[in-house]
Amino acid sequence: MQNNDDMVVGLPKSAESARWDITAKVASSGPVNADDIDIDTLRLMVKGLIIERFELKAHMEDRPMAAYTMTATKQLKLQKADPQNRTNCTSGAGTIPMLNRLITCQNVTIPQFAARLQQMAAGYVRAPIKDASSLEGTWDVSVNFSGVNLLPGGVFDPNASATAAEPNGSLSLPEALQKQLGLKLDMEKRPLPVLVIDQVRDKPTEN
Repeated sequence: MQNNDDMVVGLPKSAESARWDITAKVASSGPVNADDIDIDTLRLMVKGLIIERFELKAHMEDRPMAAYTMTATKQLKLQKADPQNRTNCTSGAGTIPMLNRLITCQNVTIPQFAARLQQMAAGYVRAPIKDASSLEGTWDVSVNFSGVNLLPGGVFDPNASATAAEPNGSLSLPEALQKQLGLKLDMEKRPLPVLVIDQVRDKPTEN
């Protein structure tokens, strides 16, 4: 659900421009080191603070949303993994200026790889990818592609034709997946859980 405004419904217009600073203290019997703070606990505390101060009420609901489905083409170029290796994915800079993004995964299933793409390919994958590849086992995969800012016009439209703009040497994530790995991403509508805002204040309550 990250990086997708469509996955949150019912926010007031003011939420698009309003910015807030959050300053809070945690009750403690003594000094607390940053390394001792559990990030999941911190997230829950911040969530509770926002719900309280903005009088937020919301619920989850399945709605038809545009999302990718991954399939395997006849030109599959995946490498079988050594099951003795640990499962791992990294994201870094590519070796070619126009292909400045590189995602490398070791010993992953295709569903695991699809999930990592949502986490690591900002600007491209905005909702969970459905795996329809029928590929079993684990694989070593590496895909080298262009950041969205390097695409023609500096934007990515999943519904646009690859030839809609003048080529500039860039390669979108869906294009790279198909050319380099033989994996295809197709956009389709399917029910996905979205956060529906029932009530929220434009401004938080006073301290």
